[in-house]
Amino acid sequence: MVIQTGEDGRYRLSLRDDSAWARMRFMAAAQAHVGAVLRRPVPSCPMHGHALRPAEQEGRLCWQCPRYSWLCEVGEYEEQAWPLDLGDGMGAALCARLAGRNVDGWARLSVGRRDGEWVAVVGLREPDPELESAISVAASPVAVEFDIRDWPVPRRV
Repeated sequence: MVIQTGEDGRYRLSLRDDSAWARMRFMAAAQAHVGAVLRRPVPSCPMHGHALRPAEQEGRLCWQCPRYSWLCEVGEYEEQAWPLDLGDGMGAALCARLAGRNVDGWARLSVGRRDGEWVAVVGLREPDPELESAISVAASPVAVEFDIRDWPVPRRV
């Protein structure tokens, strides 16, 4: 595998065998490289902010807090750690979360901090209690406000 960062940054990794130990070493090497590139722990513990460590639980690969207070299967991090603190990327993360739940029909979406808490503002063209509920459930615990107006339909280019 090659992790490419930018035009010239290529970091090569290989998985020597399919044992759990080899996969955890592979995960740790990839994690260390990506963390160094991003200059922050990845994936980070949602409880403490430090880097999670690769682990195996009942034959499945996981990310685990070194203090043993948080654990999730590999591939479930974004779902289990929600809401991630992604700064300007929170809107895109919520869009992906809605798409993953097949929640569509909204017109606009933004996510920002208000009084230290994440708040999503979702534009709808008309009131729709079922859609509002689905969006609120997907965004939880992020607060959601709905801005209902005659939003223009996006043009397809």
